[in-house]
Amino acid sequence: MKNEISLVFDFLDPWGWVAERRLQLAMRKAGVTDLITYLPCRTSLSRKAVGNHFGTYQQLRFGSQATIYEKRLIAEASSLGLALDSLNVETIPDPWIAMLVLTKEHRHAPALFEAIYGAIFRDGRDVGDPHVMAELLQSASSDITMQALSSDSAVADELLKREYAVAHWSHNLTPCIRIGESIVSGAQPPSILERLLMASASSTAAAPSRAVSSAGRCVTRNIVER
Repeated sequence: MKNEISLVFDFLDPWGWVAERRLQLAMRKAGVTDLITYLPCRTSLSRKAVGNHFGTYQQLRFGSQATIYEKRLIAEASSLGLALDSLNVETIPDPWIAMLVLTKEHRHAPALFEAIYGAIFRDGRDVGDPHVMAELLQSASSDITMQALSSDSAVADELLKREYAVAHWSHNLTPCIRIGESIVSGAQPPSILERLLMASASSTAAAPSRAVSSAGRCVTRNIVER
């Protein structure tokens, strides 16, 4: 049985970008080649933040530490190959269309994840604009059209149901990573994720016939970088 690896993230939180890079790094070190399931999930705070000034949103989240957190994020992003001189976003975009795209387009999910995060925080683009998302889809070599996506009510229903379920087992904390039966919140260092990946691989190898509980065994750790 393969490891079940899921990444829960909020497109309005740049730490989700860092968490994905750290997870990819840990997987390479652990020799794990399974695919990541990308699970976009809005927090209650980010739902209310759409259309507001991003700096104000950060102040609401982190208070007087907002500038310190941003500098720490940019430094960590740079160490992972994400070229960010600043968070180049002023007005918070609506991530719904981007979430629909990632839910529908499984084949190009990693490329789209990267493109959407880059568009928001590096390029300052409005991913709530269908024209912007159409361009990002094209850049990822996807053959899905925005017209087809907007008329696909099943995808929207799937996203809403999954978002509700994910918020339950992740305790609405983003980013959050699930590896087998273990769940960790925050953009954890690769060393922690590597250990969990190796432990999950050993567990599944030792008991290949055991079904994984849908609830999962929750291993909650403190958020390291935030």
